[in-house]
Amino acid sequence: MGGTAVFSQKYSRLLLSLAASGAAAVIGAQPAMATTYYVSAQTGNDHNSGKSSSAPLKTIGAITGSSRLARGDVVVVMPGTYHETVMLTTAGRAGAYTTLMAEPGAARPVIIGAPSQPGSAADYAAINIWAPYIRVVGFDVSWQGADGDAIGVWGPTARDSKGVVRPSVHHIDIENNIAHDSGCGGIDSINADYVTVIGNTTYNNGHTAPNQCSGISLGQLTDLDNGGGFRNVISGNLSYDNFDEVPVPGTSYTTDGNGIIIDDSRHSETDNAAYHGATLIYGNIVVGNGGCGIVAFSSDNVTVANNTAYQNEQSTTIKGTTAEFSSEKSGTITFLNNIADSGGAAFPTFEDNGSTKDSWDYNLSAGGGFDLADAVAPSIGAHNLEAVAPQFVAASTDLATANFHLASNSPGLNAGSAASYGVADFGGTILSAGTKPNLGAYVH
Repeated sequence: MGGTAVFSQKYSRLLLSLAASGAAAVIGAQPAMATTYYVSAQTGNDHNSGKSSSAPLKTIGAITGSSRLARGDVVVVMPGTYHETVMLTTAGRAGAYTTLMAEPGAARPVIIGAPSQPGSAADYAAINIWAPYIRVVGFDVSWQGADGDAIGVWGPTARDSKGVVRPSVHHIDIENNIAHDSGCGGIDSINADYVTVIGNTTYNNGHTAPNQCSGISLGQLTDLDNGGGFRNVISGNLSYDNFDEVPVPGTSYTTDGNGIIIDDSRHSETDNAAYHGATLIYGNIVVGNGGCGIVAFSSDNVTVANNTAYQNEQSTTIKGTTAEFSSEKSGTITFLNNIADSGGAAFPTFEDNGSTKDSWDYNLSAGGGFDLADAVAPSIGAHNLEAVAPQFVAASTDLATANFHLASNSPGLNAGSAASYGVADFGGTILSAGTKPNLGAYVH
């Protein structure tokens, strides 16, 4: 779980790079209207204007690295393979995000980053988001290096006039991407706020990095303001086969390889500037990861609702215990309407390791059961189902054949608490207020 010095060391290097480049500064004046640029690896030329699909640029960097790109502009990437390390440093604004998106209705563009590419480094990402109000939609992304992520959100913090630590990167949307086969993480955020990660697939990440990585990670969330509601949302994602194989330096163990993690929002490994915002993890499916399915580590105010976790905990080198759903050294974590099937009695489904005031209700557990002995002042509801088979249509760690809809005889049908969050589940359904949902990632 980020609980090593490696976590801090990696991001210290990244933040030094950001400071040197000035990448987190707001670039350019606010335009009256946004401009749309087009990029095509197949038919483009970097000498073109890029302002029409008939005269596209050839490389993404030709516009994202140019002073021509202004706040709120849109970059439409046409089908093809782009061997580039993409740097997104031009901020958008509220209501007009600077957007990097796949061409609608066309084949998904492929972005392959590597540390040998111009402007890159060993622990960068294929797509680097280094400014606020940025949206990335619709790509197949991977990083060819022992370290580094598919999509990385990074930025330095600074103290405001009252001495409060604030992030430079915030209001980030990452939607409908496939982030895979990268040395470290699939989608990885550090020192940010107002981050949404919706409808992505992350798989086969983390195998070669010593930094302890996961499929989707929001690390050291940092308060931009005192805004209420859910400031961060992770919903409708599929995260599988993410696995740490390289031990923490100087040890023989690993700590992560999780499907989804909210990591050290208390900043216990750095400045202790604890985050106060709320985060929602909703309608995700996590399968066959080395570590936990979904975990909150040294974090607070996280709601984990209507997710499906199946046979995670696959690593034999993880230090300590893991579970399909876990809260470790955290506080006020809510687990509601989830399904956990660990595949055997030796593997816990729901675990609380030294956390305070967590709540657990309307969850279904098949396998190792609840391990809440170390919880401090927990609220354990009367509606949890333990040692009950969920009866999926076709449960499997082979995602080519798996179907995690509930069968007609499932005890999870219409068995959840009628909590509506206004976001879509894994199947795209937004639950109406007052409607009693299914348990798991498909609410209806």
